[in-house]
Amino acid sequence: MRGVLTVLLLAMLSTQAQETGWATARTWDEVRSAEEAGTDAWLASLTENLSRVQAAKDRWRVRPDQWRYRFGGTDEDWSFPATDDGWTLNTPEKDWQGDEAVVWWRVEVEVPASIHNLQVQGEPLGLYFHFKENMRVYVNGEDRGRSNRWDNRYFRLTESAVPGERFVVSCCVEGEGGPGRVEWAELRLPGMERFGEDFERHLNALCVTSENLKLLSDAQRTPPVRRLYRAACDQAREAMDAASVAGAQALLARARGALAGLRDERGSGIPVIIKGPYLQDVRREAITVMWETDIPCDSHVWFAPGDATSLQEAGDAQSVTVHEVRLGPLVPETTYRYAVGSGGVRSPWHTLKAAPGKGAPDYTLVVAGDPAGPPAIFEGLCGLMAECKPDLILNTGDIGGTYREATEKYFMPMRRLMTTIPSYVAIGDHEYYGDPEEDRVIQWFEALCAHPAKDSGSEYYFAFTFGQDRYIILDAMRDGFGELPLESEQYKWLVKELTGVAATEARYRFMFCHRPPYSENWEGSYYDGEPDLREHLVPLLEAHNVTMIFSGNTHEYERGRWPRDTGPVYVITGGASGILDHTFKKDWPQIEVTHSDFHFCDVDVTDDAITVRGIDRNGAVFDTFTVENRRE
Repeated sequence: MRGVLTVLLLAMLSTQAQETGWATARTWDEVRSAEEAGTDAWLASLTENLSRVQAAKDRWRVRPDQWRYRFGGTDEDWSFPATDDGWTLNTPEKDWQGDEAVVWWRVEVEVPASIHNLQVQGEPLGLYFHFKENMRVYVNGEDRGRSNRWDNRYFRLTESAVPGERFVVSCCVEGEGGPGRVEWAELRLPGMERFGEDFERHLNALCVTSENLKLLSDAQRTPPVRRLYRAACDQAREAMDAASVAGAQALLARARGALAGLRDERGSGIPVIIKGPYLQDVRREAITVMWETDIPCDSHVWFAPGDATSLQEAGDAQSVTVHEVRLGPLVPETTYRYAVGSGGVRSPWHTLKAAPGKGAPDYTLVVAGDPAGPPAIFEGLCGLMAECKPDLILNTGDIGGTYREATEKYFMPMRRLMTTIPSYVAIGDHEYYGDPEEDRVIQWFEALCAHPAKDSGSEYYFAFTFGQDRYIILDAMRDGFGELPLESEQYKWLVKELTGVAATEARYRFMFCHRPPYSENWEGSYYDGEPDLREHLVPLLEAHNVTMIFSGNTHEYERGRWPRDTGPVYVITGGASGILDHTFKKDWPQIEVTHSDFHFCDVDVTDDAITVRGIDRNGAVFDTFTVENRRE
């Protein structure tokens, strides 16, 4: 990472640490007591209400299995059909999807009395569509407009809704190699989408504020501070129960104002830890701790093995907002407790573990990718990941296109896991969407990730050793979309890496690359993986005995091995939350299993074998396979 903090390492006794004037408690018991104080009940109540609203959202969604379809016809014939005669319920046959064709979809929609708690009578009302084809929409035979491939579009049903009124909605979908269907359509009042986005951000801010209030001393946690926090929760809850979008927005504005007032009340010089702490770049003898504060301030980390009473401190007096501190020397495979501090505020204690040595026992990693959809889906998967008790987390990319998106879709859902488990990201194409200069420098990615760059000279592609195994992470977007040119610096580095001692002497060689060489299912226009990777990367995988390569980009699970019994295993795990892919494109012999669902991979690594389990959002195992150690 650019501007890495200069690390100052000094030992100090715990009694000395207690005299530094930091605001929070110093012992485990005192910290736990502080964590249980005050704010949790208000936030828990609000979160429960939000979960209830999200669970009820499907009531206002016109699902794919409610639509009827038929092929051919004219606008005059089928834009306002009188009956269902000749229309087939449910999705067209899979063997039609992906062809160039025209298909009509029809559904009858009844206006409800309310949506969530919002009254519909007399309000403008429309359908918000998601689809991945060119489509024209008709309401009661009236042309309401056209949308192009990949757009999410809102089409008005009526300017003044009457509960019980019914509308026939017909869509002419011009299939051009995509799925040729309506993914979903949702009844919405104007402003609902914006309110939902603002509410999610307010809830995230409340979560961050709740954790930070626990770090304040009793003197700092004044009655006005508590009162403002409760108002920020209560008024947000009232906003969820409002009878109109305008009323909900007004109440949410008051809630956000209370949160801003709390910021002023607690004092401008007291920082808020808005991200982390989280762990990066774990080695046998060192690890990086990162966190972010809302104002520039100093950086401190206290750490000690087990229940040792003597603490070490590392840090820097330089004022920054993104804090990066390298801890070491550590003892391999040893658990430490640690806490971070900035501007007089100190975090609760967390735990970290140094990487295992060469003769280390078994370990577990979890792999997920493409958390591009609703954060609640990925957060649920993160809870299931925690149950696997992983030692390492790998993400196959597309964690966000901007700092804000990455914060909301990746760092917030991962916040509890990342405090104790080190993580790495194989950068995807979404990250590069935030590169307006096209200079291949993603500032927020470099700021928030601390990947090992010593050997490659880049934090975008790199390698590291964990236990007896070598991990190689590629940047599939560095030299073009899914390309790895033979003359590129990354290709030259990769050849050097695969022929180096660390890789050749490793027990297993894992590779991570956002774009897959092979892919069978995809939504939208034709896609079957990356031809350049098939030409330039696959020969390297086979020649240098790469055990397994994990990719994303395709929003589902796919896996296979080629050559069947001896070659590398190809795994696509891109189902962290983005809209799922399930339209068949090509039958590759390299792919044996596909499964379209939100999921992650639990990977158990032992000296005898690697066992991979695909786990869906309900915690069910939908696929298991084992790769034995060939011990060549």
